[in-house]
Amino acid sequence: MDDFNIVILVSSDKSDLYFANQLMQRFNISTVVIEHQYERSQSTSKIKKISQLILRPHKLIKRII
Repeated sequence: MDDFNIVILVSSDKSDLYFANQLMQRFNISTVVIEHQYERSQSTSKIKKISQLILRPHKLIKRII
């Protein structure tokens, strides 16, 4: 049976990096991908909420009532 290629995808959080390091010590890991995450700004989520209410007038009416 052929060996498997193991790929790990983690965030840049310290606990995720620790987990990836522990796996690398125990298994033959071929690739580790670290995804750098960012927080969405408050204005982006507000704009999204407003646009959803405008696109669904019945929800907007319920919200007003």
